[in-house]
Amino acid sequence: MASISFEYGGNKAFFEFIKEYNIQGLPIDQKYKHKATTYYLKRHQSQLDGVEFKETPPAKDWGEKFDRAKKGIFGFASKSEKVIEENLGKVGQKIVDNSLTDKIGGFLKKKTTT
Repeated sequence: MASISFEYGGNKAFFEFIKEYNIQGLPIDQKYKHKATTYYLKRHQSQLDGVEFKETPPAKDWGEKFDRAKKGIFGFASKSEKVIEENLGKVGQKIVDNSLTDKIGGFLKKKTTT
């Protein structure tokens, strides 16, 4: 197992990884409970097991967290906008197909005049 683990980078890869997260100077108990370390260990174990690992690594700083949140919000808003546009188009077409434009137009006129 140790020789297989070494093939995936060994200690050098781990220490380089924790430098990216700037946690190398933390006390050992905090270092090994950190989200980055937990992620690294899960990823490393999946490599040893030959299992695909799809988990997103933790953000390295607040800037990265903010960028991820922003992407998520804009992605959600973009998808929602597309769904709304598609459904509005369908509703509009049903109104035309069912000859409801006069009825709706009359309803709207009554509402605005009262």
